[in-house]
Amino acid sequence: MSKLAAESELAVPSLNPGNRRSFKRFLRKYGPAYLMLLLPVCFFAVFSLYPIGWALKYVFYYYDGVRPERFTGLANLHRLMEDQIYWSSLWKQGLFSLKIFIELPLAFVLALFLYSRLRGRNIFRAMFVMPYILPGSTMALVMYILLNPYNGGLNQLLLKLHLIDQPIQF
Repeated sequence: MSKLAAESELAVPSLNPGNRRSFKRFLRKYGPAYLMLLLPVCFFAVFSLYPIGWALKYVFYYYDGVRPERFTGLANLHRLMEDQIYWSSLWKQGLFSLKIFIELPLAFVLALFLYSRLRGRNIFRAMFVMPYILPGSTMALVMYILLNPYNGGLNQLLLKLHLIDQPIQF
């Protein structure tokens, strides 16, 4: 028997009913991990699987939220297949989903380019960082101009409306 096969047999304890000691060892070793996974799995079941099941149930019912539901069978699906708005939105969603096949390889190539030691990479790095820097710095400059105590727009407006007698030192 190879070493890998022996390790794989040792890694997964047998869970036969007669083998309680190895099951207790398994619980002692992996029990806390499974316990920590219990809460996210419960949240997933409650907030994902239950709504999906609920929606699949109501595919076959007419339900307006007021009156009791009425079983319609496949009539809802038949009406959906004849709806032009559904097909139009499905086509648009398909085109929107296809853009992933363009964006992901392009993002990968750009990341490789920015990571490499080619000439001009710092210019491209600056181009990628600018959209994150410019809005904050522009907003700070606008607020500085508006709140300037000597000739700021807010002080000038308040002085002309006679709401204040002297400029406010913001």
